[in-house]
Amino acid sequence: LLEVLDTNGNLIAGASQTIDAGNAIVPNVVPPYPYTTCNSDAFIGRNLAPPASGNAFLTFKGAGSAAAAGNYYTLVDPNNLRTKLGDWWTVNGFNANGIAVGESRATYTNFNDLGFGRDMHCSENAGKVACYVTNYGAPDQSAGNANTAQTANVANRVAAVAMEYSEVEGQAAAGKIVKFFVFAPGAVANTPRANGADLDGQGVKFVPELCQVCHGGSSNPLTLAQLTADASSFREFDLPTFRYGTLTQAQQEPAFKALNLMVMHSAPHQPITDLIKGWYHLTTGGVNTLDPSFIPPGWMGAPQSGLYTSVVARSCRTCHIAQRPNPGTIDFNTYASFRGRKNTIKAFVCGNNKVMPNALITYKNFWLSVLPYEPGFLAAYQDGTNWTPAYGTCN
Repeated sequence: LLEVLDTNGNLIAGASQTIDAGNAIVPNVVPPYPYTTCNSDAFIGRNLAPPASGNAFLTFKGAGSAAAAGNYYTLVDPNNLRTKLGDWWTVNGFNANGIAVGESRATYTNFNDLGFGRDMHCSENAGKVACYVTNYGAPDQSAGNANTAQTANVANRVAAVAMEYSEVEGQAAAGKIVKFFVFAPGAVANTPRANGADLDGQGVKFVPELCQVCHGGSSNPLTLAQLTADASSFREFDLPTFRYGTLTQAQQEPAFKALNLMVMHSAPHQPITDLIKGWYHLTTGGVNTLDPSFIPPGWMGAPQSGLYTSVVARSCRTCHIAQRPNPGTIDFNTYASFRGRKNTIKAFVCGNNKVMPNALITYKNFWLSVLPYEPGFLAAYQDGTNWTPAYGTCN
């Protein structure tokens, strides 16, 4: 039993938890006081399961290379109009200080993704959507990262990443595509374009794969046709997965709604659009505050809705919702698509070759989770028909 005490050393009524041998919380089992003292030391907490030897995070679509990144930039920016951050600002309607008329800005820590403080600026004009985000602090989920981003503390700036949904100059017939650009180090007008960045402390990875691992898209694309056929997506702003500083979520709700509506206008993968519509009740009149209780229709009903809210929405949706290949199988927009990948999920998440979640922070959050303990929830899950027997363990 884990006793919870107040600052005066007094037991807090109702706060104690029973922990089993696997360090999982046993619900509704608290023995009557007084408790028997342990005869030996007990480990309290969780060990972080190590990924497979040699596994690198953010590389499921490959780590890329400097040469391939150069080829990618030539493909999406053939006239070299975006070789510095200030150039990108100019092309996309931002001024010399990185501010656009009518832009939406928000600051937060992406607590379930990279762990940085983020200063996000997005603008929409004539069907073109452009966003750039400056990362602040270390990729460590620090409580101060959101405030550092809000104050735009120069000393704590790291790489800036830019995205735009627009036509390639001279290739109007190909239509609009999503393009990625990295500018590092720093984030000022003369910051040069870079082939890659270290966004997790695990070494440099290169565009476009660095971005596509969570935004979707064709790895090592050689043509605009590839970029269109397997398109990357602007990602939804998932407010429950963020953490905030002195500028709170409530204060920024109007900005976040505007940002999410811009995402919808960038032709993302359909599950992203559906999620945003559900969050803001857009098919039934609309609300101004994100509703985190929304569950996609393909996950409604028991027991799968519990699996969605306890595991998929927290640790899988983070990247899978943007993945387009094999529609309905890897975006996990329905229970059927998730269930159909049961054996692969078990191997990639719970097996010896742990490659998922593929972002370091998401991986840590998954394995160190409580209420519920996500690996345990996933291992024990059964639906009585299609998910039998349960995994049994997820170690």
